[in-house]
Amino acid sequence: MSEPLHDTIHYGTVTIPFTTFFSPRTTVEVGVEPDGSVLVKAPLGTPYVLVRQRVARKARWIEKQRAFFRSLPRPTSREYVSGETHRYLGRSYRLKVEKAPQHEVKLLGPHLVARTPDGSSDATARALDRWYRQRATVKFSERLDLCAQRLCYLGIHRPQLKIRVMSTRWGSRTPSGRVYLHPNLVRAPVDCIDYVVTHELCHTSHPHHGPAFYALLDSVMPDWRKRRARLNGTAW
Repeated sequence: MSEPLHDTIHYGTVTIPFTTFFSPRTTVEVGVEPDGSVLVKAPLGTPYVLVRQRVARKARWIEKQRAFFRSLPRPTSREYVSGETHRYLGRSYRLKVEKAPQHEVKLLGPHLVARTPDGSSDATARALDRWYRQRATVKFSERLDLCAQRLCYLGIHRPQLKIRVMSTRWGSRTPSGRVYLHPNLVRAPVDCIDYVVTHELCHTSHPHHGPAFYALLDSVMPDWRKRRARLNGTAW
């Protein structure tokens, strides 16, 4: 992959910055990340004037996507003290911080109980992070197994799963077939988790976000847009 190129175009009175990456691929793809950045992926050797033309043609759509992401709720800062609300699989739980000799996190009724030796915010945050990652590993594996079984008739098989924090996305799929999922996705409802998993599985057949990819996603999960809106519409 060559060095990225940074550029801007103008849409009315709005300036749209974008970054272009050239790599071995066959199509030009323009995407908007949740942070509002615009990324362009183009085949090696593509004349740069064609890249700018593609971005200019999609300027209206780009601004619509950026406005959508700006309208979404922003994650609230956490203090990791008793009474805070934390989510797991779409449900809200009240955090209860307790002191105990051993680190432990449990769901007890409407409470997410975090026990640490000193009961400090830092220790509670670390304990919850470990717990969410452990639950994510188990739950994501379950959903990946199920979603892959649903798509096996298309020749799509279960890939290797990895848990990784990503700054602008819930999931990704590498060219080698490995699927990465953000640990915070386990806070979302199961149907939203299944959407992200199915999205990445569909990239097995279509690596890029072209018409064929969305046609496949439409066929295997007709309500994926509603699931995506629900996922993106809440500060998990």
